[in-house]
Amino acid sequence: MVGVTVESIQAGDGKHYPMKRQTVTVHYIGYLDRAGERKFDSTFDRGPIDPKTKKPVGRPFKFRIHSGQVVKGWDEGVSQLSLGEKARIIMPSNYAYGSRGIPGLIPPDAVLFLEVTLIAIH
Repeated sequence: MVGVTVESIQAGDGKHYPMKRQTVTVHYIGYLDRAGERKFDSTFDRGPIDPKTKKPVGRPFKFRIHSGQVVKGWDEGVSQLSLGEKARIIMPSNYAYGSRGIPGLIPPDAVLFLEVTLIAIH
């Protein structure tokens, strides 16, 4: 697999796309499989606990596009989304964590499947 693949789930505004060095805010769920059965991370599982539901309320993830803050697949995938868009970003291992993986979380040479919503561009 060469480069990232972006599959739109819900269209964004089609006008506002993040540019190099802009900060973006996203919500995401990361999976190790296309079927979405092997979740490894989610912004929805973070943040303070809601006293009624006893579950986290979610904490969005912010990063600066093409500035080295995240793996290449994040930069390449999110830069193709328009504001408000929800998409599946498929990252081959060379755009993610490669042969090193993340011990205990992401196996070596894993392809990542992310469901990402671009909620803000700063």
